[in-house]
Amino acid sequence: MIGYYKKHVLALSERVHNIRQNTADLDLLIETQLYILKRVLITEERKSQYKSQVSALKGELRGRRLAKKDAALLKSKIGRLEMRVKDCHWLLYIWRCFGDAIAFSYLDKWAIKPFYFESKTTHIKQSAGHMGGKDGLYREFALVLDARKHEVPALLTDLTNTIRHGDVSLLGASDPYVIEVKSSANVNQRVVR
Repeated sequence: MIGYYKKHVLALSERVHNIRQNTADLDLLIETQLYILKRVLITEERKSQYKSQVSALKGELRGRRLAKKDAALLKSKIGRLEMRVKDCHWLLYIWRCFGDAIAFSYLDKWAIKPFYFESKTTHIKQSAGHMGGKDGLYREFALVLDARKHEVPALLTDLTNTIRHGDVSLLGASDPYVIEVKSSANVNQRVVR
């Protein structure tokens, strides 16, 4: 499957290599994040389509009385679609690995490690959910662009597997400065933290 995406993997590898060579090129940093974001959004959309197809086929399998042969064919199709969902999940992990590579280009690995875990326990924090359809995504990226105007490298944390706190990480120092971007006026425990 990765062979199908070889062009994108090679392009991102080259971009990350160029970022590592010149961390001051903030335009390349923004372009690379947009590239990763596009790949993530496309993959999430495909994953959602496959999941809805699986759901519809399972409903059809439950709701209709099919001959054994037809039921076996339908189950086989469901199995193939479920494999595609797993492939999309794995591909999302791959795209976010490039986001990790960006973070590791600017930060020390020991500075990133605590952001992988819950704040009060040693449990791994839940990974980022779907980015597509997220109301605050535009505000988050606007903050990244604003940091660019002030010559500070910034990264959307949802584009990484390792930084699981906040929405945007400023990468100008040895430790990331994590910012939570809120799109609503709600006040709850998360907002207070």
